[in-house]
Amino acid sequence: MDIDVSVKVPFALVDELTEGSPSAEDGLQLGDQIVKFGNVEFGPDLLSKLASEAQTNQGREVPVVLLRQGAVLTTAVTPRTWQGRGLLGCHFKILSIAMTRGCHATAFWNSIELQGLLLHQLELLLLLKLVMLRPRNRWLLKMMHLILLT
Repeated sequence: MDIDVSVKVPFALVDELTEGSPSAEDGLQLGDQIVKFGNVEFGPDLLSKLASEAQTNQGREVPVVLLRQGAVLTTAVTPRTWQGRGLLGCHFKILSIAMTRGCHATAFWNSIELQGLLLHQLELLLLLKLVMLRPRNRWLLKMMHLILLT
């Protein structure tokens, strides 16, 4: 049996937001974790890709998938000129992303709680895949049991 596991991993954090900016008016909040911004997901050169996506879609809604307080939300932001800097009026802090074979991605945040939660989930997913591949290995089942208890 093949299991497809999809993990929503943010690549950027809204760490500055100007009052009255397009981003603020469209509903972004400080601390929002960006999972997808238009066609931009994780990968190299994220700041330039974000800027290009905003410029390309000036005056048009850009769909945004984000994590806010642990919940996945979908919203939209319209990049546009306004009295402040840029087309969005916010700053994205890029989170470091490490691609891992067998997983979609692993992200490391400054927040110990988020890092611990994600690593715990990834450990369980990897062990589940191993158990599905080799169901007779008792040590895998014991390891999974220990992780579930912690």
